[in-house]
Amino acid sequence: MAPSLSKVALVEPMEVEDGEVPLSITLEGSNFFANGHPILTQVPPNIVATPSPFISKDPTQNMVGCFVGFNAAKPQSRHVAAIGKLRDIRFMSIFRFKVWWTTLWVGRSGKDLEYETQMVLLDKSSSTTTSGRTRPYVLLLPIVEGPFRASLQPGMSPYL
Repeated sequence: MAPSLSKVALVEPMEVEDGEVPLSITLEGSNFFANGHPILTQVPPNIVATPSPFISKDPTQNMVGCFVGFNAAKPQSRHVAAIGKLRDIRFMSIFRFKVWWTTLWVGRSGKDLEYETQMVLLDKSSSTTTSGRTRPYVLLLPIVEGPFRASLQPGMSPYL
């Protein structure tokens, strides 16, 4: 069952040996946050976030992240779904421009992405929240599993 978008999807942070807290990605209302910093805003209501179920026996190896999916009205062979607005966050990405070739691309907004983007790395921030946490690097990585294939693409400005 997918998580409810009307409830706050908080991931409990875990302590590690050096006192650092692992990164946390949350979907609160219509915004995705990383350590309390918004990374995607105006997330549509059909988007769902599921915390990562992968937990190591060694707590120092645990990373807190999530899987992002969407609900569709009917099954189709191709779906295009907006996952939110990406604005004023520097990123670097890798996109496929030919069947076997990829290249680097950079930007600051969802409209700056190229079609067939295979990976996006959002830059960290130096600003802190009231709790003293900075925005970490965030990796957006579409999943390919069996017959399912995903990629990122620009949407209506500045949607991703």
